[in-house]
Order: sequence, then structure tokens, then C-alpha cells
Amino acid sequence: IIAVSMFFIIVKGIIFGDLKTQKWLTSVFTGFFSSIILTQPIKILGLAVFFTLFCRNPNDDKEAKEYIDETNFELDGDEDYLDSNDFSLISNSSKRITRLNENEVAFLREQRLKELQMWSIVREFIIYAIFLILLYIITFSNRTQNSFYQTDHLQNYYLNTRQTDCDYTQILTIDDYWNWLNNSFVTNLRAQQWYNDDQPINLNGYINDKTNRMIGWATMRQLRSKSQLCSDQRIMPTCIDDYSLFNEEKDSFQP
Repeated sequence: IIAVSMFFIIVKGIIFGDLKTQKWLTSVFTGFFSSIILTQPIKILGLAVFFTLFCRNPNDDKEAKEYIDETNFELDGDEDYLDSNDFSLISNSSKRITRLNENEVAFLREQRLKELQMWSIVREFIIYAIFLILLYIITFSNRTQNSFYQTDHLQNYYLNTRQTDCDYTQILTIDDYWNWLNNSFVTNLRAQQWYNDDQPINLNGYINDKTNRMIGWATMRQLRSKSQLCSDQRIMPTCIDDYSLFNEEKDSFQP
């Protein structure tokens, strides 16, 4: 991943030029260090305050209070209060506490641990679900609904389906292909003269529709499909299926 990222950074740096590359790197480093010095500490401090106020565990054990009442103790026969004046009004008929044996304490401890683990798993699941929802919203909310019209326009524009003599979809021979390539595709890659023969001023890098700008240089890649025997060779000996990654022809061809 690091190698691929470095490759694209170098390529974009060559395309942008020295001045734009310096501005781009300056903005990247500025955002990086401002995030480390300013944004991240504020975020950590805010999360710490939030968890301290709303997510901290109380000091009192609620489960222990269900079994132990601190206001209802009775001394054994050989025990006495340190300060008898403070407890002179305590009735000797107070109910004695039924203490838990070791097995009951171990069972309750195990149940409590399971409960804590269960709530921890539920909390992590909820946080992960919220993260996925936010990621989905951020990822797909930036996709404009006009992307289809943009793609459809560029496809029809370069294939030149409006002209019958240079329509790519109607190519049948090699001469038809070269005619489309030289008279339609190449001229549409860059902005040409206006309808009144004026030069395309301030349209450097734009394609011939004077609206869309092409970043970088145009590259044509030839892909071949593997030819195979047809099921009915009486009509046609070889057949070529539609191109895909599984039937791509990778053999070397002599020019």
C-alpha cells in the first residue's frame, strides 16, 4: 500500500508541476501537523470528559446492596460496639443477616462477570454499527446523481455516435477504426477552434466539448480476448467472447 501510494504521489507530482506540487505538499503537511497538535488533543480531551461524565462506573456495588443491608447488623454474643452511646437505641431484636456461603459467592461472581462481558460485547457491537452507518453515509453521500449523465456524455462524445461516418459502434474494418481514431477521437481529446474560428483561449487541458478538463495525458490500451473453437464450426470456425479478466489474451504478437 505504501509503495502504491508513493507511486501515485510521484506521478501526480510530475503532472502538476513544481509550483502546484509545493502548494499541495504544504497543504498536506499543514493539515497533518495541525491534526496532531490541535485537532487530536481536543478530540481526546472531549472524549475523556464525555466518558468521565456519562460512562463511568459507580463506586457502590449495586449487586452487593441487594444482599447486604449496612443499616441492619446485629453483633454476636462476644462482640460489642466501640462507642456504645451512638448505638444505644439499636434494638436487640434486629434481624440477623443471612451470610452467603462460598459456593453462592462464586456463583454470583461468575454471573456478574458474564453480565459485564455481555454488556461489553453489546456496547462494542453498537459502536461498530454506528461506525459502519457513519462510514456508509460519508462514502455514498458525496456521490452526485449526475454522475450517470457525465459518463453517458463522455461515452457518446468519444465514440461519436452522432456522426455516421465516424461512429465507433459501427466499425467493421480496420480502415473504419483508423478513420474514427484520426478524425474523431484525436481531435476530441483537446479543445479545438470555436465555431467562428476563434482560438480556445484559457482552455488548456480541456477536451473539445469546452466543458470537461482532462487531468494528465490520454492513454490507449489494447486488450484482446482469447479466440476459441465455436460450438458449430460449420458456420464459423473460431469465436471470440466478450472481454473479461478470465479470457484476456496475454500472448505476445509481432507488429
